[in-house]
Amino acid sequence: MAATRWRCPARPIWCKQNAGLAPGGGRVCLRAVPALVERGSDLAPSNVNEATQNPEIVFTEIGLDQIDLIQPLWEKLNQHNAALSPHFPREIGRRTFAPRKRELWQRGTSGKLKIDLVRVRDQEAPAAYCVSTLTGDFEGEIDSLYVDEGFRGIGIGSELTKRSLQWLDSVGAKSKFISVTYGNDEAVRFYARFGFLPRSFSLYQSRLS
Repeated sequence: MAATRWRCPARPIWCKQNAGLAPGGGRVCLRAVPALVERGSDLAPSNVNEATQNPEIVFTEIGLDQIDLIQPLWEKLNQHNAALSPHFPREIGRRTFAPRKRELWQRGTSGKLKIDLVRVRDQEAPAAYCVSTLTGDFEGEIDSLYVDEGFRGIGIGSELTKRSLQWLDSVGAKSKFISVTYGNDEAVRFYARFGFLPRSFSLYQSRLS
């Protein structure tokens, strides 16, 4: 699919969406509360985004046939979640991309799926990605989102989130959620800017219990 180049100045998370913050080492389910953004509160994302003003940064939508492009970044995300998890670091760290890829293929064939990829000019490896899905019941999820460490702080994550939510609206999502790994407080604060608030916790029994 065609890339969009801006020329101005400049999962796994589960639960009925994608990140992880539950007591006991489970995941936290964040549900969108649109009013928080619509009323223009301080939780609403800023309209100023350096990433969309930088001609060196290219946002591209890719198909399922190119999903392997996100593998290196997904593996970094997985290790990041493992490092943050106080209860299940080894279990998370042992995850591999192959079963996650099969899961996304299944979601893409049974519902709808969108993959956004971010590249920086003259760099071969992608800088960030976002996977969004819609179920047959019109439940939308930001399944997986990661920005490589060297490209954070300039609005790439915010732009990917905005694109995901706009796409979910366009395909008729009746609700939206994200699962965040327990311990990833930064992700919870980030998604709160888009109206996502904790609604439920998923608890997993530890093998050490």
